[in-house]
Amino acid sequence: MKCKCCGKELGEFTLDIAYELPDIIWSIPEEKRIEEAKFNSDLCQYKNKNYLRGIAYIPIQGTDTNFGWGFWAEVNDEAFEKYLEVYDIDGSKEAPVEGLLANTPPDYEDTNNLKVKIHFGSPTERPNIVIEPNEHKLALEQKHGITIERVHELNQYIS
Repeated sequence: MKCKCCGKELGEFTLDIAYELPDIIWSIPEEKRIEEAKFNSDLCQYKNKNYLRGIAYIPIQGTDTNFGWGFWAEVNDEAFEKYLEVYDIDGSKEAPVEGLLANTPPDYEDTNNLKVKIHFGSPTERPNIVIEPNEHKLALEQKHGITIERVHELNQYIS
C-alpha cells in the first residue's frame, strides 16, 4: 500500500513510537530523576505511583498491520504486583487490569489519565493497552483505525 502524499510503501514508515518514561518522570529535572524515581524499560515507581509500559495498537485501515504507541500507564498496587508475578511467564490468561494513560503524544489533546485496560501477554510481549471507549481522538483511532496518510503524519514526530 502506498501513501498518497509521498508515494512511500507502508514498509518504509516507522510503525511504532515509544516513550521511554511516563510524562511525569520527564518533568523531573534530570539530575533529580534518578534519585526520585525508580525505573527500568518496563516498570516505574514515583511518589507512591506505579507505572507499566505497554503498547496501544492502532489498526492501519486497508492493511493487516498496526501502528503501535509504546505508552506508560499508571496502575494501582494490586495491578503492579500482578504484573510482577506474571512478568516472566505467560500472563495472557490473567484478567485485564485498569490503568490511566501516562503519556501524551504529539498531535493529540491531553491523553494523560485516559482510562485503559491492560492485557498481559507472554514474557516476550509488552502488555497490550486498550483505551476505554470515549470520544477522544486516540480512542477513536484505536477503535476505527488510521489511514496510511495518518501514519505519514505521525512519522513527522519521530526524531
